[in-house]
Amino acid sequence: MKPVFVLLALRLAACGSSDNSCQGGDCQCTDGEPCEHTCTGGETCSVQCPAGETCNVTCADGETCNVQAQTSSTTTVSCATATVCAVQCPATGCTVTDCGATCSVMCGPSDATPTLSGTTATCP
Repeated sequence: MKPVFVLLALRLAACGSSDNSCQGGDCQCTDGEPCEHTCTGGETCSVQCPAGETCNVTCADGETCNVQAQTSSTTTVSCATATVCAVQCPATGCTVTDCGATCSVMCGPSDATPTLSGTTATCP
């Protein structure tokens, strides 16, 4: 039983929050709860945010960061200096900062183009 407990503890620690189910850099945030995740770097970080909840993700330098948040209530993502930063936002209430040349942001189910101001993308 101890190896199972240790494995579960390592999975939760890798995600940075006990509210998320993570394996390495892949996280499925818990339904019905806000999602807060800080990627740790060194690998691809993929975060799936719950419907109707807030989603806050901080990507790590030099990694590929993917955030699926189309059905979240509000979303805030910091791309930092991620190698690739791809964010699927809700139609409104989404802000992506530090969005450089390798950043891709789409708004809502129709994949509308966000408003850009410097390195900040917003879905109005």
